[in-house]
Amino acid sequence: MDKGNEKKKYNKVWLILCVGVFAVISALFANRLFDAEINNSENQLLLSNSETVPYVDEKLYLYIKAVYENVDWDIQCSQGDESKFIPYKEQFIKLLNEECCFVDSQGCEQTLSHFGEIDMADPDYDPSHFSYYFYDVDGDGTPELGMTDKQRFLYIFKYEEQANRFILWDEYYLSMSLMGTGKFEWSGTQGDTGMMERTQDGNYIFKVRFLVEGNAKSDNAGDDVWLYFVALPDDIELEEWMLPQATFKDVIYANYFFRVTKEQYEELSEPFYEAAREAYEKREDVLYTYEELVNSTWPKEIKIKQMIVGSERECDSYEAGRQFCPY
Repeated sequence: MDKGNEKKKYNKVWLILCVGVFAVISALFANRLFDAEINNSENQLLLSNSETVPYVDEKLYLYIKAVYENVDWDIQCSQGDESKFIPYKEQFIKLLNEECCFVDSQGCEQTLSHFGEIDMADPDYDPSHFSYYFYDVDGDGTPELGMTDKQRFLYIFKYEEQANRFILWDEYYLSMSLMGTGKFEWSGTQGDTGMMERTQDGNYIFKVRFLVEGNAKSDNAGDDVWLYFVALPDDIELEEWMLPQATFKDVIYANYFFRVTKEQYEELSEPFYEAAREAYEKREDVLYTYEELVNSTWPKEIKIKQMIVGSERECDSYEAGRQFCPY
């Protein structure tokens, strides 16, 4: 066999292998997003087809409404124990000035100037080029420090007093933002949003979650332009009678979604959007420049700030049900 034929044979085998790998990856990705256990299996991948996505019945809607009414919507940005405010602040200033290191999520020591998005956002590293949240993020009574460029990232650092060290408590990008002590807002790329809480083992669970999907069957002239979905909290175990009404399941966060009417969606989501607006205002009260953080004392003086043009983005239509609250 000449070299030309060998090369063609090699290329053909390589092409088959590539196609096979792509097919396997695609299948795994699809299985990760949608769970085949849903009884209403024909609707799993048909979110844009209103003729095949049923509404929940009255019994299930009233059940979901009762669950949502018991959600804790109280938004607080607690600054924690007053006696810890100044000592912790002074320790965090040392971290920002790179007088010490922190431990990242892999257990490695890092300096801020060479870490992640910080290095990309400010190669010469100047702590005055960033903004800072300083309040009790996790609800343990002591303040954490959030460092952000207000565009791409938010890093939360925790000071462990007994060990006298700093750890990277968590890191958020465009999908996650702070809502206050113990609460976090999710803004997904697929039109979904919701409120989350962080468990002691570091995982996040949804307390409420909403999804709005464009309707491919709509003529773009009526109320059926959008399809509205809600999910029960992650810590609510679904009963058998609910599953036939589930549209699909996001197995990453274990949420079953249910289709509701526009009016039902607005009724269920109104407390969430009100909490998101309140969270935006209260976050401003614990947001510092570097200079403000260095000079801050307890209690923090509430400053009147101008909203930066472009710092808050909303979707084009309220019906889309999405509001992105920036860091």
